Amino acid sequence: MAYRSNSHKAVKVLVRMPKLNAASIAGSGSIRSSNQLNSNGNFSATISGSGSVDVQTAATKVDATIAGSGNIVLAGKTDDLHVVISGSGSFKGYQLTANEASVQIAGSGDVQAYASNKLDAAISGSGSAYYKGNASVSVKTSGSGKVRKAD
Repeated sequence: MAYRSNSHKAVKVLVRMPKLNAASIAGSGSIRSSNQLNSNGNFSATISGSGSVDVQTAATKVDATIAGSGNIVLAGKTDDLHVVISGSGSFKGYQLTANEASVQIAGSGDVQAYASNKLDAAISGSGSAYYKGNASVSVKTSGSGKVRKAD
């Protein structure tokens, strides 16, 4: 779906659907869900620019990718979470319960994730990853980046 306007007024589009596998923004804009979105196994949220995605999902695998200063907030449940940030974006996922999580940050991005069993984090730059849960943690850093357990 695409919409183009020369007006500077906000445009709100309401869409009803039983399942959603991907939410993607290029530029600025926002995607929000008022109810949990179910997928056919996988869900991906992708931002290229300064947009925001705020959804609840139930999926076997969740991929969250930010290139730029975007913001992704996810809640729900997944077996496998993958977060990739290139730039200064932020991922907030304490409310997304994941069995296993993988986090990659290149730049100054920030990640908040919940992992029950395993967390792999790789940070290049000054980014930060905070996690909740009792996961075993594997960390690789290059630069001043940090990985910390949240209170």
